[in-house]
Order: sequence, then structure tokens, then C-alpha cells
Amino acid sequence: MHHAFERLDSDCDGKVTQSEWMASRERLFERLDANGDGIVTAEERDSARARLERLCRTMQSRVQALFSQADANGDVRLSRDELMHAPRPMMERADSDHDGTLTRAELDRFVDALRAKVQAEAP
Repeated sequence: MHHAFERLDSDCDGKVTQSEWMASRERLFERLDANGDGIVTAEERDSARARLERLCRTMQSRVQALFSQADANGDVRLSRDELMHAPRPMMERADSDHDGTLTRAELDRFVDALRAKVQAEAP
């Protein structure tokens, strides 16, 4: 999965330099500056916040759905056994060659596709 440190450590040397940190800030600014005019307006900020809130609601719904699917006996409690035997739709979707394992490349492609879907759904 794309972890924050890995995104910051662009040369993968196990350290985040000032230039890597600043490059991350530049990428953030570019995402916020929706019209590319070099200024992040209140509207662009609010739009980014709204996208994040929608993503959080979506993730909350998915977690609730996964919990419900895993709760085999319907007692609104999740045992270790229920969780371990729950469906694994995300892994199955990410495992593009269907060999029962995930490579880093498969996981990266899957996360990138999810990210693109979220961005496409944004207003």
C-alpha cells in the first residue's frame, strides 16, 4: 500500500530530505489548485474538503458493509474467527493474475485505480 513515508521518500533511501518534503508540498498545492492559476481559493479548499469528506463517508460505509459481511452470526460483534473467514473482495479484485497472491505491482495498480475512481467522481 502507498504509505505516507514511501510517498515522501521518493528516492527510497529510507530518509526524507528537505527537497523531498518540499516536492510533496508542491504536489499537494497542484492538487488543491484545481484551475492551475497558482492560487488556492476558498472554493478550491472547500472542494478538496468536500472530496475528502465524501471519501471518508464512502470508506465508513465500506467498513460497515465489510463488518456486516464478516459478522457471520449477526450478533453485531466480530470475533477473530469471523474476521479471518470473512470474504476478501478487495484482495480478490487486486489479485489481477488470480494466483492467490498480491505483488507490489498489483497492489499499486489497484490503489492507483481506486484513487483515479475517487478523483473521477469528484465534482
